[in-house]
Amino acid sequence: MKRWLGQARKLALYVAIPGVSAVTPLLVYPAVTTRFGAEGLAAVGIAQSIGIAFMTVSELGWSVLGPQRIGRATPEQRRGLYDSALATRLAASALLAPIAAVVAYFLATDHQPAAALLAAGFTLNALSPSWYLVGENKPLTILLVESLPRLALYVIAAALILAGSDLMLYGIAVGGAALLSPVLFAAFRRRAPWPSRSAFRTGVSVIRSQLPVTGGRAISVLYTSFPIALVGIVSPASVAVFTAAERLMRMGLGIVGAVPSRLQSWIGAVEGADLIKRSRMSLLFNTILGLVCGIIFVLAAPIAAQFIFSNSVEITLPLAVGGGCVIAAVCTSRGFGLSLVAEGAPNGIALANVGAAVTGVSVILIAARSLGAVGGFIGELASELVGIAIQAGALLRKRPGSARPSGSDA
Repeated sequence: MKRWLGQARKLALYVAIPGVSAVTPLLVYPAVTTRFGAEGLAAVGIAQSIGIAFMTVSELGWSVLGPQRIGRATPEQRRGLYDSALATRLAASALLAPIAAVVAYFLATDHQPAAALLAAGFTLNALSPSWYLVGENKPLTILLVESLPRLALYVIAAALILAGSDLMLYGIAVGGAALLSPVLFAAFRRRAPWPSRSAFRTGVSVIRSQLPVTGGRAISVLYTSFPIALVGIVSPASVAVFTAAERLMRMGLGIVGAVPSRLQSWIGAVEGADLIKRSRMSLLFNTILGLVCGIIFVLAAPIAAQFIFSNSVEITLPLAVGGGCVIAAVCTSRGFGLSLVAEGAPNGIALANVGAAVTGVSVILIAARSLGAVGGFIGELASELVGIAIQAGALLRKRPGSARPSGSDA
């Protein structure tokens, strides 16, 4: 009984992490829509879409491969892995954040300076230490060094925006929170906040070793983070309502992301037949979770949007159904991704990302032109279904007895 209570407490903390992350923008969006209306929401949506896309690339695959590596590593090895990750992600973020700002500036039709600053700030979230703490199974530390400080900065920004400040203040809060998190982590662990010189010197070889997963992640952003920007290209009038529905959907996915986060260390703690068993149990659980959460989204999203976005946009039933279907598909895909990493075939994720990206970008650009926001969700769903099919094929080709430490063929 004590063991089960301990597991329940850990899971509750993992739910609290994305829960706080989900509540955080909920405190900012009403301020944005109250002051700047649908135009401000569209600018934030485009900036967040681009920033998260560049952030995903800047992570260099550490959030995929890192947690299970940490779960198996010794304390000294863990220190070296974190040092290497911070050095490589710092270099990537320094290169990509300015590019994200320029792209957001030219894609946004209103509040362009704020959109640029926001996009750069979201890119810097690649520096988050949460992947490392997930591998250590330390959810409380994630709350202390990342989730709660970010919440505090966002609340201050929302209050000041309501009091009359410029939208750029939101970008300052986003970037400040991203930079504060690794500093607080370093202080919490009593270590230097800056990577060693050797970590920078070996960075190229580390990036090269993780290139397949990084490439797959880079491709995946085209259908996971870029849809708002793509809809903005072909149907600018639909950006605000698609942003509202898509952001609510991603908030929901962020909350249920607690489950695969917790399962990372649970799967990585065993090997052999036990690993295979836990891998397949994880896949089933994620699929069921997705179906349940998709239904909840369909019922709740139209009501929630009225309060969160100050009645500036309306989420119709077709939009809610589209978002619910995407939630179900994404959760299932997460289950397959965990299994592929655990069973030593993470490159199957990269292959799935290619197929999903080609499908997603093509369908979004075609469907959104005529169907607007609904077309955006049709494209996202098509991409996820293609990705699931490819991942399922890769997992079926993997012999049950051939599991090996994750990342071994990355």
